[in-house]
Amino acid sequence: MAVLVNHFDRGKPFYPLVMNYLLLLSSIKDFLVEGALQHVTATGLVQATTRRIELQPSPRSLQLMGPIPPNTPLSAAFRMLELRHPSQLASNPGEPSTSQQLETIEKILQDLEGPLELRCKVQGSPIKVPRTLLVAELPRDPSYLLSFTMRAASILLVLAYELTTQYHDKGPLWEFLRHCRHAAAHGGRFHFKPGEPRRHAEWAGIRLDASLDGTPLFQESAATTGLLDPGDPIRLLWDIEQAFPQMRC
Repeated sequence: MAVLVNHFDRGKPFYPLVMNYLLLLSSIKDFLVEGALQHVTATGLVQATTRRIELQPSPRSLQLMGPIPPNTPLSAAFRMLELRHPSQLASNPGEPSTSQQLETIEKILQDLEGPLELRCKVQGSPIKVPRTLLVAELPRDPSYLLSFTMRAASILLVLAYELTTQYHDKGPLWEFLRHCRHAAAHGGRFHFKPGEPRRHAEWAGIRLDASLDGTPLFQESAATTGLLDPGDPIRLLWDIEQAFPQMRC
């Protein structure tokens, strides 16, 4: 049975999580289209209108284009296309013939301009997410959906903490991140056991103490307050990175 993404029950937990996931993927797709168009438009190879893309190859534009270079918007678009039609791409899309290259570029641009489609092994057919669905869903209750968008900031802190364990010490910066990570992973609120925090946890003049028990990590609605604002995770991680220049992936 095909899954209709807007049929999730709005009164149950999964609807806002699925919608935010789809909004993220849809935004990535739109940026890839824009980047790919900028890349090929610079060669004179493509003419784009609001709803139509036409390839217009010429010897000069083909010479300018050359092989599809790695780490460009167009090569990134190949990867996005693989989410939908992996069998249609060559095993090494960086070195196709000219005719294959033109055919694939046209496919990328036209395909990515269409609705978001996600391969699904279990279903056997893509899960289709028309842009009109997202446009219609978001205004229905934007405060509800955007409150879950803030969970993405929580996930950022969780991953930042887990990916840097070898650099952690007992200092106030890492302790601050540790408690924020715990709050993010446990319902989005600080929860201190008796006697916690046991070590000094402070960043940018914000000191964590037991009085913050139960306080939301981020403001989740107009009726609540939160310790941090949406931009704070970025600044926190920047300050940690500057304080620990030896960190590497």
